[in-house]
Amino acid sequence: MDRYRRLKKNILQRKTTLEAWIRDLETRGVADPALTGRWREVLSRVSDSLEDELLRIAVVGSVKSGKSTLINALLARDVLKRGAGITTAFVTRVRTGREWGGWVELKPWDQIHDEVNRALRMLPLTNGETEDPPEVDLRELEDRERLRERIAEVQRAGRPEQGALNPHFLVLNHLLEGYPSMGEFVGREAVRRSFDEGSIGEHQRFVGTDAGAAYVRDVELHVPVSWLGEGIEIADCQGFDSPNPLHLGQVQQVLMGAHFILYVISSRVGLRESDFKLLELVKVLRMFPNTLFVLNVDLDGHADTADVQRLWDRVRQELGWMTTQPRVYAFSALLHLLESRGDEPTEAEASRLRFWLQNSEPAAVSGEGFESFRRELVHRVGQQRA
Repeated sequence: MDRYRRLKKNILQRKTTLEAWIRDLETRGVADPALTGRWREVLSRVSDSLEDELLRIAVVGSVKSGKSTLINALLARDVLKRGAGITTAFVTRVRTGREWGGWVELKPWDQIHDEVNRALRMLPLTNGETEDPPEVDLRELEDRERLRERIAEVQRAGRPEQGALNPHFLVLNHLLEGYPSMGEFVGREAVRRSFDEGSIGEHQRFVGTDAGAAYVRDVELHVPVSWLGEGIEIADCQGFDSPNPLHLGQVQQVLMGAHFILYVISSRVGLRESDFKLLELVKVLRMFPNTLFVLNVDLDGHADTADVQRLWDRVRQELGWMTTQPRVYAFSALLHLLESRGDEPTEAEASRLRFWLQNSEPAAVSGEGFESFRRELVHRVGQQRA
C-alpha cells in the first residue's frame, strides 16, 4: 500500500505540473484553446481514475465478432442486444452489483442544439456560399426540413473527406433520423430513464441504432454476477471497424480508461488488417499483459474440432507478431449463453442448441474452453484488484 500511495502521489504531482504548463501556454497565447481544453479533460480523468475503485474491463473486437453475446454469456442472460448487423451503437457499461437495474441518460436540448449547429458549420459550403448557414432548432418542423435539404445538398455535392464518411454529416443525419422516436424523451435538463430487472431490456431501444444513440449521453446497467464479484464494470464497445468513424473514437476512449481487455475474434474471419491497427493501440497502452483473447467459435462453420484447433494455432501465431505468449481461449459464446439462460430460447435457438449438444465433441471442447476462460478471468480480476 505504501508503494501504491507513493505512485498515486507522484501521478498527482505530475498532473499539477502539466496543468501549470497548460495555463502558461494559454497565457502566452501559443496554444489552441480547443486543444488545451482537451488536455484539461484528460487530466481531469486522471483525478477521477485515482479515486475510482471500479475495475474496468473493455470488450472489443470487429463488427459481428460476438462481443455482446460474450458479455451475455458471462451474465447468463440476454441483457445486451445481439443479432445480425451493427446492433451496438453506443458504449454500454454493465456494472456487477447486488441488484438488477440501471439507467439511460439523454442529452438536454441545449447540448443537442449545440451539437447540431456546430456540425452544421463544419459541413462544406455549396452553391457558391460564403457564409455559414443560419442556426437550426430540431424542435421546429421548418428547421428540420431546412436541415434535411442541407444534408441532401452536401450529398449531391459529393465531397467525401479522403474517402471517409464526414463525421459532421453523420452527427446531423443521426440526430435528424432519431428525432421522431427520441424527441419526446428529451428535456431542458438531462433526463434519466431508470430500469429494474423486468424492464432492463428497454435500454436497447436507445443504444441499438446510431439514430437513437445520438441522443444518449450515458448508459449504465447493474447486474448481479456472483462468480465475478461486485465492483466490476464491463464496457460493451462498438465494432472498431464500423463504417461510422465516430465509433472508433469512442472505443479508443474506453481503452484509455480500461484496466483489462477482452479481445473477441470471430472464427469466421480470424484476424484482419483492421485488427492489427487496434492491437497497435493496445501495444502503445502497454495493455497486452492485461488482455485475454477470445476466439468466438461458430459451431456451424467448422467441420470438426481439428479445424478449430488449426484456426486457434494460426491466431496465436499471428498475435505473436504483437505480443509474446498471447492468452487465447476458443469457445462458442452463443452455445454457453443458450445453455445458461433461465428463459426459454426461441424455437430456432433451441433447435441449434440441440444439434450442437448432439454433436458432443465440439460442445465438450467449447465447454472446456469457456470454463478455462472463466477461471482465468476470475484469477486475473482478483490479481488486478490487489
